[in-house]
Amino acid sequence: MTIHSITSDGPEPFAEVSSGFLTLLDEAAGIPGIAVRPLAALRGKVEEHAFNLVVAGEFKRGKSTVINALLGAEVLPTAVVPLTSVVTLLRHAVSPGVRVEFDSGSMLAVGLDTLADYVTERDNPGNSKGVREVVVDYPARWLEGGIRLVDTPGIGSAYQHNTEVARRYLPEADAVIFVASVDQPMSRNELDFLEGIRQHAGKVFCLLNKIDHLSEAEVQESVAFATGVLRDALGETVPVFPLSARLALQGRLANDAGLLERSRMPMFDAALRRFLTEERGAVWHHSVCQHLLRLIDEARLSAELELRAL
Repeated sequence: MTIHSITSDGPEPFAEVSSGFLTLLDEAAGIPGIAVRPLAALRGKVEEHAFNLVVAGEFKRGKSTVINALLGAEVLPTAVVPLTSVVTLLRHAVSPGVRVEFDSGSMLAVGLDTLADYVTERDNPGNSKGVREVVVDYPARWLEGGIRLVDTPGIGSAYQHNTEVARRYLPEADAVIFVASVDQPMSRNELDFLEGIRQHAGKVFCLLNKIDHLSEAEVQESVAFATGVLRDALGETVPVFPLSARLALQGRLANDAGLLERSRMPMFDAALRRFLTEERGAVWHHSVCQHLLRLIDEARLSAELELRAL
């Protein structure tokens, strides 16, 4: 099995590379002890050319509002208390719809207006309903071309299970939008989480949300501080964008260009679109390759442990 032979840093078409990956996945399926469910999920990702753009960060940083601002609609529920408790995956579709996937393996189709019943701590405390994941179909331009926006529970809240869910999803990330708050210095907990993200995601964007709470001088000071600590922690420069997701969403809902400009969301929009146009293919190739290698390595380790036991 020669995985490195199909990786690419150039503009190679998805379809051509996907064919090679599918052949490798067929071979991997014959490895004793390989995890069947993750391997099937990886196959689905390759077949759909799906790109997981994961939105992560500490609780109450505005992650759901950032996604709503990108979509230009109030799709995800928001609140003033820690709310998101279940991974919510948004993908492109002609008409809106929601599919709830349970730990039991069963699925349920529900309306978008009932989304909060399954993904929030308020209506599904401690994930008492046993929801594994919620998939939201939505007709948004941002989701075209296989882009999947993923909303994860906030880390560091009073609900420890939310942090665990967010950390477990990290290996699925191709790129990450990390949302922090401009009015709070980057914490050690956030930096540790980012270090974990960097092991999996090929690209990280950092958003400093809530700039409408500070003066321009304070915003610039916060940006400089965040840029420095991220460089020291990760050993590389991470793009940092100060913005107000709340103002951006209001501007898009009201079709108010002035409000949208004040939010500074257009600057991040442009950078994200540039990345998705110019770099997404290479990042996707690397991510799929690394994911397959992890599954094979886990199967190898399991076989070695079994041999030692025998």
